[in-house]
Amino acid sequence: MGKKTEITQIPEVKDGMSINELIKEFNDIVKEWTDIYSPITAARKKTLDSCDMAKKPGSTIKNALLGLIVTMVSDLNMSLEDVKKAITFKDEAPYIGMNTVEKYMEIYESIKAWVLGYVDVKDRCQDFIDKLTEIPGKATEIATNAPSELEDSGLGAMDLMKVVKGTKDSVSKIKNVAEALTDQMKAVPVELTTIMDASKALQEAIESGKLIELGKKCREDKVGENILACYEHSYGKIEPAAGESKDGAQGCCITF
Repeated sequence: MGKKTEITQIPEVKDGMSINELIKEFNDIVKEWTDIYSPITAARKKTLDSCDMAKKPGSTIKNALLGLIVTMVSDLNMSLEDVKKAITFKDEAPYIGMNTVEKYMEIYESIKAWVLGYVDVKDRCQDFIDKLTEIPGKATEIATNAPSELEDSGLGAMDLMKVVKGTKDSVSKIKNVAEALTDQMKAVPVELTTIMDASKALQEAIESGKLIELGKKCREDKVGENILACYEHSYGKIEPAAGESKDGAQGCCITF
Protein backbone atom coordinates (compact mmCIF):
# COMPACT_ATOMS: atom_id res chain seq x y z
CA MET A 1 0.00 0.00 0.00
CA GLY A 2 1.14 3.51 -0.75
CA LYS A 3 1.62 6.17 1.86
CA LYS A 4 -1.68 7.42 3.23
CA THR A 5 -2.57 11.06 2.65
CA GLU A 6 -2.81 13.16 5.79
CA ILE A 7 -6.05 15.09 6.06
CA THR A 8 -4.80 18.62 6.52
CA GLN A 9 -5.31 22.14 5.25
CA ILE A 10 -3.41 23.27 2.14
CA PRO A 11 -1.08 26.31 2.31
CA GLU A 12 -1.79 29.15 -0.09
CA VAL A 13 0.44 29.76 -3.11
CA LYS A 14 2.53 32.92 -2.91
CA ASP A 15 1.21 35.40 -5.52
CA GLY A 16 -1.46 32.88 -6.51
CA MET A 17 -4.82 34.14 -7.69
CA SER A 18 -7.79 31.84 -8.31
CA ILE A 19 -5.97 28.93 -6.73
CA ASN A 20 -5.87 30.73 -3.38
CA GLU A 21 -9.60 31.38 -3.52
CA LEU A 22 -10.16 27.67 -4.06
CA ILE A 23 -7.68 26.74 -1.32
CA LYS A 24 -9.60 28.93 1.12
CA GLU A 25 -12.88 27.26 0.12
CA PHE A 26 -11.29 23.83 0.45
CA ASN A 27 -9.62 24.58 3.79
CA ASP A 28 -12.95 25.74 5.21
CA ILE A 29 -14.41 22.32 4.35
CA VAL A 30 -11.41 20.52 5.86
CA LYS A 31 -11.61 22.52 9.09
CA GLU A 32 -15.36 22.07 9.48
CA TRP A 33 -15.10 18.32 8.93
CA THR A 34 -12.10 17.78 11.21
CA ASP A 35 -13.86 19.77 13.94
CA ILE A 36 -16.96 17.55 13.92
CA TYR A 37 -14.87 14.39 13.42
CA SER A 38 -12.49 15.18 16.29
CA PRO A 39 -14.50 13.29 18.98
CA ILE A 40 -14.10 10.13 16.87
CA THR A 41 -10.37 10.75 16.55
CA ALA A 42 -10.03 11.28 20.30
CA ALA A 43 -12.13 8.23 21.26
CA ARG A 44 -10.30 6.07 18.76
CA LYS A 45 -6.91 7.08 20.15
CA LYS A 46 -7.98 6.52 23.75
CA THR A 47 -9.44 3.11 22.92
CA LEU A 48 -6.51 1.81 20.91
CA ASP A 49 -3.98 3.13 23.43
CA SER A 50 -5.87 1.40 26.25
CA CYS A 51 -5.99 -1.86 24.28
CA ASP A 52 -2.32 -1.66 23.26
CA MET A 53 -3.54 -1.68 19.65
CA ALA A 54 -2.29 1.75 18.58
CA LYS A 55 0.90 0.12 17.31
CA LYS A 56 -1.19 -2.05 14.96
CA PRO A 57 -2.28 0.05 11.93
CA GLY A 58 -5.02 -2.41 11.03
CA SER A 59 -6.76 -2.15 14.40
CA THR A 60 -10.47 -1.33 14.38
CA ILE A 61 -13.22 -0.67 16.86
CA LYS A 62 -14.35 -4.26 16.29
CA ASN A 63 -10.92 -5.61 17.26
CA ALA A 64 -10.95 -3.51 20.42
CA LEU A 65 -14.42 -4.67 21.43
CA LEU A 66 -13.68 -8.36 20.89
CA GLY A 67 -10.31 -8.06 22.60
CA LEU A 68 -11.87 -6.33 25.59
CA ILE A 69 -14.53 -8.98 26.11
CA VAL A 70 -12.29 -12.02 25.67
CA THR A 71 -9.78 -10.42 28.07
CA MET A 72 -12.53 -9.86 30.65
CA VAL A 73 -13.58 -13.50 30.41
CA SER A 74 -9.97 -14.61 30.85
CA ASP A 75 -8.91 -12.17 33.57
CA LEU A 76 -12.08 -12.34 35.67
CA ASN A 77 -12.60 -16.08 35.04
CA MET A 78 -16.15 -15.37 33.93
CA SER A 79 -18.80 -18.01 33.41
CA LEU A 80 -21.50 -17.80 30.76
CA GLU A 81 -23.91 -16.43 33.35
CA ASP A 82 -21.34 -13.83 34.45
CA VAL A 83 -20.95 -12.64 30.85
CA LYS A 84 -24.71 -12.44 30.32
CA LYS A 85 -25.01 -10.26 33.42
CA ALA A 86 -22.13 -8.00 32.36
CA ILE A 87 -23.06 -7.52 28.68
CA THR A 88 -26.38 -6.45 27.20
CA PHE A 89 -27.37 -5.91 23.58
CA LYS A 90 -29.42 -3.08 22.08
CA ASP A 91 -31.03 -2.39 18.71
CA GLU A 92 -29.63 1.16 18.66
CA ALA A 93 -26.11 2.56 19.02
CA PRO A 94 -23.90 1.83 20.86
CA TYR A 95 -25.55 -1.64 20.36
CA ILE A 96 -23.74 -3.11 23.37
CA GLY A 97 -24.01 -2.18 27.04
CA MET A 98 -21.56 -3.26 29.72
CA ASN A 99 -21.37 -3.40 33.50
CA THR A 100 -18.07 -4.71 34.80
CA VAL A 101 -15.03 -3.78 36.89
CA GLU A 102 -13.74 -0.22 36.63
CA LYS A 103 -10.58 -0.92 34.60
CA TYR A 104 -12.63 -2.48 31.82
CA MET A 105 -15.53 -0.03 32.10
CA GLU A 106 -13.13 2.80 31.25
CA ILE A 107 -12.19 1.07 28.01
CA TYR A 108 -15.83 0.29 27.24
CA GLU A 109 -16.72 3.96 27.70
CA SER A 110 -14.10 5.00 25.13
CA ILE A 111 -15.42 2.37 22.68
CA LYS A 112 -18.94 3.67 23.31
CA ALA A 113 -17.78 7.24 22.63
CA TRP A 114 -16.16 6.04 19.38
CA VAL A 115 -19.41 4.43 18.22
CA LEU A 116 -21.56 7.41 19.21
CA GLY A 117 -19.11 9.72 17.45
CA TYR A 118 -19.94 7.93 14.20
CA VAL A 119 -23.64 8.28 14.96
CA ASP A 120 -23.27 12.02 15.47
CA VAL A 121 -21.63 12.61 12.07
CA LYS A 122 -23.28 9.98 9.84
CA ASP A 123 -26.15 12.21 8.70
CA ARG A 124 -23.74 14.96 7.66
CA CYS A 125 -21.38 12.84 5.58
CA GLN A 126 -23.24 13.12 2.30
CA ASP A 127 -23.44 16.92 2.55
CA PHE A 128 -19.67 17.09 2.92
CA ILE A 129 -19.15 14.63 0.07
CA ASP A 130 -21.36 16.82 -2.13
CA LYS A 131 -19.29 19.88 -1.19
CA LEU A 132 -16.10 18.08 -2.19
CA THR A 133 -17.37 16.68 -5.49
CA GLU A 134 -16.70 19.78 -7.60
CA ILE A 135 -13.41 20.78 -5.95
CA PRO A 136 -11.02 18.55 -7.98
CA GLY A 137 -12.56 19.68 -11.28
CA LYS A 138 -12.27 23.33 -10.30
CA ALA A 139 -8.67 22.76 -9.27
CA THR A 140 -7.76 21.17 -12.61
CA GLU A 141 -9.35 24.06 -14.51
CA ILE A 142 -7.43 26.61 -12.43
CA ALA A 143 -4.13 24.82 -13.07
CA THR A 144 -4.83 24.76 -16.81
CA ASN A 145 -5.67 28.45 -16.89
CA ALA A 146 -2.95 29.61 -14.49
CA PRO A 147 -0.45 30.83 -17.18
CA SER A 148 -3.04 33.02 -18.91
CA GLU A 149 -4.51 34.26 -15.62
CA LEU A 150 -1.05 35.44 -14.51
CA GLU A 151 -0.11 37.20 -17.77
CA ASP A 152 -0.94 40.65 -16.39
CA SER A 153 0.26 39.97 -12.85
CA GLY A 154 3.49 41.93 -13.36
CA LEU A 155 5.58 39.00 -12.11
CA GLY A 156 8.96 38.27 -13.66
CA ALA A 157 9.51 35.09 -15.64
CA MET A 158 11.07 33.16 -12.75
CA ASP A 159 8.41 34.22 -10.26
CA LEU A 160 5.72 33.39 -12.80
CA MET A 161 7.10 29.89 -13.21
CA LYS A 162 7.14 29.42 -9.43
CA VAL A 163 3.49 30.43 -9.15
CA VAL A 164 2.44 28.12 -11.97
CA LYS A 165 4.37 25.24 -10.41
CA GLY A 166 2.97 26.06 -6.97
CA THR A 167 -0.53 26.06 -8.42
CA LYS A 168 -0.07 22.65 -10.02
CA ASP A 169 1.44 21.24 -6.83
CA SER A 170 -1.47 22.59 -4.81
CA VAL A 171 -3.97 21.08 -7.22
CA SER A 172 -2.35 17.69 -6.71
CA LYS A 173 -2.49 18.10 -2.91
CA ILE A 174 -6.13 19.19 -3.04
CA LYS A 175 -7.08 16.12 -5.06
CA ASN A 176 -5.25 13.77 -2.71
CA VAL A 177 -6.72 15.28 0.46
CA ALA A 178 -10.20 15.43 -1.09
CA GLU A 179 -9.97 11.73 -1.91
CA ALA A 180 -8.81 10.88 1.63
CA LEU A 181 -11.61 13.00 3.10
CA THR A 182 -14.23 11.35 0.92
CA ASP A 183 -12.97 7.89 1.89
CA GLN A 184 -13.18 8.82 5.56
CA MET A 185 -16.72 10.13 5.16
CA LYS A 186 -17.88 7.07 3.22
CA ALA A 187 -16.40 4.82 5.92
CA VAL A 188 -18.69 6.19 8.65
CA PRO A 189 -21.97 4.43 7.70
CA VAL A 190 -20.01 1.31 6.71
CA GLU A 191 -18.35 1.21 10.11
CA LEU A 192 -21.66 1.62 11.93
CA THR A 193 -23.14 -1.28 9.97
CA THR A 194 -20.07 -3.38 10.76
CA ILE A 195 -20.39 -2.63 14.48
CA MET A 196 -24.10 -3.47 14.44
CA ASP A 197 -23.42 -6.77 12.67
CA ALA A 198 -20.54 -7.50 15.05
CA SER A 199 -22.82 -7.04 18.08
CA LYS A 200 -25.25 -9.60 16.67
CA ALA A 201 -22.47 -12.08 15.95
CA LEU A 202 -21.01 -11.45 19.41
CA GLN A 203 -24.38 -12.19 21.01
CA GLU A 204 -24.51 -15.50 19.13
CA ALA A 205 -20.91 -16.30 20.19
CA ILE A 206 -21.81 -15.72 23.83
CA GLU A 207 -24.95 -17.83 23.60
CA SER A 208 -23.08 -20.69 21.92
CA GLY A 209 -20.31 -20.62 24.52
CA LYS A 210 -17.63 -19.97 21.87
CA LEU A 211 -16.51 -16.70 23.44
CA ILE A 212 -16.23 -18.33 26.85
CA GLU A 213 -14.02 -21.03 25.32
CA LEU A 214 -11.71 -18.39 23.84
CA GLY A 215 -11.44 -16.55 27.15
CA LYS A 216 -10.77 -19.74 29.08
CA LYS A 217 -8.07 -20.69 26.58
CA CYS A 218 -6.34 -17.33 27.16
CA ARG A 219 -6.49 -17.96 30.90
CA GLU A 220 -5.14 -21.52 30.60
CA ASP A 221 -2.30 -20.31 28.38
CA LYS A 222 -1.53 -17.47 30.80
CA VAL A 223 -1.83 -14.78 28.14
CA GLY A 224 -2.41 -12.15 30.80
CA GLU A 225 -4.50 -8.96 30.83
CA ASN A 226 -3.11 -7.38 27.67
CA ILE A 227 -6.09 -6.86 25.37
CA LEU A 228 -4.09 -7.00 22.14
CA ALA A 229 -2.40 -10.24 23.26
CA CYS A 230 -5.74 -11.85 24.19
CA TYR A 231 -7.31 -10.72 20.93
CA GLU A 232 -4.53 -12.12 18.75
CA HIS A 233 -4.35 -15.33 20.81
CA SER A 234 -8.05 -15.84 20.10
CA TYR A 235 -8.55 -14.45 16.60
CA GLY A 236 -5.10 -14.21 14.99
CA LYS A 237 -2.78 -11.34 14.16
CA ILE A 238 -4.24 -7.96 13.24
CA GLU A 239 -3.13 -7.01 9.74
CA PRO A 240 -3.99 -3.90 7.66
CA ALA A 241 -6.68 -4.70 5.13
CA ALA A 242 -6.26 -3.66 1.50
CA GLY A 243 -7.82 -0.24 0.99
CA GLU A 244 -8.31 0.29 4.70
CA SER A 245 -8.67 3.93 5.72
CA LYS A 246 -6.49 5.46 8.39
CA ASP A 247 -9.52 6.09 10.80
CA GLY A 248 -9.87 2.27 11.04
CA ALA A 249 -12.73 1.31 8.76
CA GLN A 250 -13.16 -2.42 8.91
CA GLY A 251 -11.77 -4.06 5.81
CA CYS A 252 -12.28 -7.75 6.61
CA CYS A 253 -14.49 -10.08 8.54
CA ILE A 254 -13.76 -11.84 11.82
CA THR A 255 -15.13 -15.30 12.56
CA PHE A 256 -16.30 -15.63 16.14
